[in-house]
Amino acid sequence: MRFETFNTPEKHSVIEKCREDKNRHWDGLMEQYGSYIRSLSFHYGNKYGIGEDIEQESLLKIHSKFEAYRGATPREFKAWFGAVIHNTAMSYMERHKRLIAVDDETLAGASQSSTNPEEMVMLKLKLEAAVAATHDMSDLEKNIFAGMLGDRTPDEEAERLGMTRCNYESRKSKLRGKIKKALAEI
Repeated sequence: MRFETFNTPEKHSVIEKCREDKNRHWDGLMEQYGSYIRSLSFHYGNKYGIGEDIEQESLLKIHSKFEAYRGATPREFKAWFGAVIHNTAMSYMERHKRLIAVDDETLAGASQSSTNPEEMVMLKLKLEAAVAATHDMSDLEKNIFAGMLGDRTPDEEAERLGMTRCNYESRKSKLRGKIKKALAEI
């Protein structure tokens, strides 16, 4: 039978054992379902190279919300954590949509202008360096960076951030230099 493997006593008992003592039996649960969790996470995030991030966030949510799971069968468990992974992926992509959009647009533009694989690899490395540089930014710098990617005028961005246009332009120029420096190190 097709679903026989999902209803084996061993797999079912891992879920029950985890319910009794999650910390003690978590490794057994991951042994049974870890590869499925990984493949589902990468299904959602592989295009953008964020599959591992989605997997890690999903595992943290599954672990912290395991007590909320009320299903009785392994099949229900897979459906439950599949929903957790889906929701995690959607919220992750929503939080990072500007960076993902820039990555897509830049690569699309580069692929139209160049078919040289070495140039594509270098462009991808530069994009990754720019994204990595955002992790070291202050909240204000992140807001300025987001404004650089948006459709607003500098006056609108300055007003949104509560600063003068001159101050905004000065900070934007410094941030541009910081990003260029990160790209030059490649």
